[in-house]
Formats: sequence, C-alpha cells, structure tokens
Amino acid sequence: MRYAHVPGFPAYRISSEGFIETRWRTGPFHNGLKVADVWKKMRHNERPDGYQGVSLRDGHGGSRRTYVHILVAEAFLGERPFPKAVVRHLDGVSSNNKLENLAWGTYQQNEDDKRNHGTWESRYGGKLTDAQRDRIRRRASNGESQRHLAEEFGVSRPTVTRLINGSTWKENK
Repeated sequence: MRYAHVPGFPAYRISSEGFIETRWRTGPFHNGLKVADVWKKMRHNERPDGYQGVSLRDGHGGSRRTYVHILVAEAFLGERPFPKAVVRHLDGVSSNNKLENLAWGTYQQNEDDKRNHGTWESRYGGKLTDAQRDRIRRRASNGESQRHLAEEFGVSRPTVTRLINGSTWKENK
C-alpha cells in the first residue's frame, strides 16, 4: 500500500487502497520536546449510490467536501488530463476506491462503463417496470400532467418527459 499527501491539505494523506488518514499530534507541545505524528484512519460518508465522501479542513478555517475516488485519482494518477475528465470505476463498483480500479476518462466513457457493468439502469432507469412505463405514456397521452405522473411514480418530471418522448436508454437498447 502506498501513501500520498492530499494536495492543499497537509494534515491528510490517502492510500492507494482508498483510505484517508488524518495526522494527530501527540506528546508535549512545548519546551522544545519532539511532537510525534500519529496517522488515524478517517470514516467515509457513503451516499445511497455507493460513492464515498469526506470533509477535509485546510488548517486556515477552510474546508472542502470531496469524493474519495477523486482524491485517489488526483494523488496517484496525477491532475486531470483535460478539463472535463472524470474518474471511472473500472469494475462498476462505486465504493471500490482502490487505485487499480480507477482511471481518468471522458464522461461518455464513464456512461459506457455503467451500461457495460449493468449499473446504469439500476441507478437511472430501474425505478419503473415496463408496465409502469406503458401506463405513464397512456395517461400522458390522455392529458394527465407530467408533474402529477412524476409524483405518483416516484421519478423526476424530466424522467417522465424523456419517457414520453422515447429518449430513455432502455428504450433504445
């Protein structure tokens, strides 16, 4: 396991396994005695979609909330190779922040990865069954409001619009 310091946050380091550690100072802080540094593993906050985040403090009153996979990529793969580069999870598991599972890529490559791993549909299109989609289309064609349909079926209004227009990915497989 390798470690790298988190750029801009000297009291933190990150491992190639995706663990973030913070520096704790122990021992006397005066009379010229040596202060020992102890690194302690931080807990990650996990979102419902599996992405893990942390809040880092810069020591000057500022803080930054970011995702662990981005910190691993920046620390070990270098800066973003182009302005809109995103971090791809090569195995499709958003909680796997190990270095060997991450790569810089384009937004389109990331979306293609999700489709290939089968995670895109469960994250973005798995809320509705085929029968529910048919009901939404039928009721919308009878004049029922998209907002009402979205609320009833637990999806966003833009999702209903895309469904009615036939622009969802599942429809185009």
